[in-house]
This record gives sequence, structure tokens and C-alpha cells, in this order.
Amino acid sequence: MQITKIKNRGVLFTHSNQGCDLNVYLIMGKKYNYIIDTGLRSLSIDPVKEFIKNDNKKTIVINTHYHWDHVWGNGSY
Repeated sequence: MQITKIKNRGVLFTHSNQGCDLNVYLIMGKKYNYIIDTGLRSLSIDPVKEFIKNDNKKTIVINTHYHWDHVWGNGSY
């Protein structure tokens, strides 16, 4: 898992597998944290949960579309 800070509120989590990258994006807002797509089960979402574990803000999940590689991690959150 590669974690890349994007500006001061965004973090990109990239999981590479067999030449394919799967990205989960975290926006750390003032009132809420926003996760854009949850990826593939706990494999994709656990590093994000670990990253914000000490942050007391509620988290909102946004799915860009219904494909399994974008929503499978919803159940892990």
C-alpha cells in the first residue's frame, strides 16, 4: 500500500496488484472525513481506517459508481 499526501487535506491510498492500481481517496474536512470509493474489502479500507483512527470526526463514504472494485470495501467500514 502506497500512501501519498495530496495537498493539506487529501490522502491517496494506492494498492498495486498484478499490474493494476486500485485507489482509495481520503478528504479530511473540517467537520467530516470523506472516503471516495472503498475498494476491495478490508485490504483497501483498513489502511485508511488506521490513518484516521485518532480523528474523532464522522466519516462519509462516497461511491463513484457501483462496480465491485469500488464498493466491496463498504462492508468493512
